[in-house]
This record gives sequence, C-alpha cells and structure tokens, in this order.
Amino acid sequence: MLWEVARTVQNHVQNTLDKLQLHNRVELTRYALTDGLDSEDESP
Repeated sequence: MLWEVARTVQNHVQNTLDKLQLHNRVELTRYALTDGLDSEDESP
C-alpha cells in the first residue's frame, strides 16, 4: 500500500514538472518560491 502512495506522488510530481517544463524538484521548488506559491497569507 505504501508503495502505491509513493508511486502516486512520484507521478503527480512528474506530471507537474512536465507541464511547467522543469527538470527536477529543485527547479520546481524554485518556481514555487519565486511565484509566491508558498505564501501562507492566501486562502485556498
């Protein structure tokens, strides 16, 4: 069961990287920080 969860997360990360044309999680983190996606002030 845990393997399936890890695989699902891996798939979501890879799909996000592909859509944003990024190559790894470091670039994805940098993208999130520079675009303010880590802000705690905004409500969903």
